Amino acid sequence: MKKWLILAAALLLAFAAGIKYQQRKAFFGNPGFPSALPETGGAPLPAIAQPPGPATLPGGATFYSIPGDLASVPSKSAAPSTYGALLTIKNKLYDGGPCKGGSLNEIFSAHGRIWGYLAPYGSFTGADNEETYDLLARYLSCAALARRDPSFCNYLPGESRGGRTDVPLLKSPNYKCSQYFLDASSKAVSAGGCPADRNALCSAYLSRSEASCSALLTKLESSYCGFLAKAQKRAGGYAGFSPEEVKAALKKKEDDKAEAERRRLENEKITEEINQRVRKLMGKTGAPK
Repeated sequence: MKKWLILAAALLLAFAAGIKYQQRKAFFGNPGFPSALPETGGAPLPAIAQPPGPATLPGGATFYSIPGDLASVPSKSAAPSTYGALLTIKNKLYDGGPCKGGSLNEIFSAHGRIWGYLAPYGSFTGADNEETYDLLARYLSCAALARRDPSFCNYLPGESRGGRTDVPLLKSPNYKCSQYFLDASSKAVSAGGCPADRNALCSAYLSRSEASCSALLTKLESSYCGFLAKAQKRAGGYAGFSPEEVKAALKKKEDDKAEAERRRLENEKITEEINQRVRKLMGKTGAPK
């Protein structure tokens, strides 16, 4: 008889473990249960950035080259006139950076939301915006010089009027990139030579190779990661969010916390009920020693 009681207790314990497993699976694995902050405006919500790591080629690449997709940029007359999200490059090389949110494509996508001249709730300082535009202009002009094709600068916006703030042509990122292209292509073959701060650009033009551009891309992504980390700290982790979006995100966070606590209490109750049944079967009505 004692053997049967022990066997029954073991079966009840196994049954309890099974119930808890199914509850955890339903809670964490349910596709309908929100596991991230909601998306707004069709664009991914930004994540809290980590401090930039050591400078490396994007995506852990051991060599550098600009993909053929980059050559399909529209002609110079098609430079964007709006300051929203920028066109991305369809190549995985540009999807991985030194921090979350810090790859070239993520920088393009975050433009107009987290950073940029006209980002309505942008969290970058004016100086950080300017440097990001400048680093992008240097990198894209380097790609343009290697291919002898100034249309690479059309990844950056040009003149914009009628928005929150006008951006004149001579102040636009597209113009700055074009100036880098013209300056380096002329000085690379001049008697005076290339200025030290244009060496990578002149090298790309003379060699028709993008090898010297890799350092510029690494500098761009690493610097952006530092700016993003500061921006997220200033915005409490919600850089680029409108006040309404911040309010909704905080409410969801509290709701998720309350749901997790409710589940925890429910699990404790079920566990205690099963333990009482086991103790009753084994003839132990008191608390286990």
